[in-house]
Amino acid sequence: MRIEVTIAKTSPLPAGAIDAL
Repeated sequence: MRIEVTIAKTSPLPAGAIDAL
């Protein structure tokens, strides 16, 4: 699992938005 995905799951931002970065 990518760190970005982990952050997305623990933040109010949509997971897709972070994963797209």
